[in-house]
Amino acid sequence: MNKCFFMGESLPNFEFEEFSKTCRIIFYMKIEEKRRTKTGKSKLMNNVLAFEAWDTAAIAIRDNMQAGDTLVIEASARTHSGFPHDETFFRVTNFKIFPSDN
Repeated sequence: MNKCFFMGESLPNFEFEEFSKTCRIIFYMKIEEKRRTKTGKSKLMNNVLAFEAWDTAAIAIRDNMQAGDTLVIEASARTHSGFPHDETFFRVTNFKIFPSDN
């Protein structure tokens, strides 16, 4: 099974492309993760992950997402083979946007 769930903060940069019969958005989220160090202290780590959505999901995300919004994403992991290395991104299968208070 290839199903991943994420909750994080949307970042301001995204790429929206229109093709002949479809469209795609690539956007980024900051995901916070709490970890314990060897000494037992809690440490907050930030990861930035890339997501893509197609068709009506791409349009809905483009029209409704603003930087700083909280997103809950269901996605499948994908690998794009390229030079100089492979890149993993996540294809959105379901999402919910929670607008920020700003």
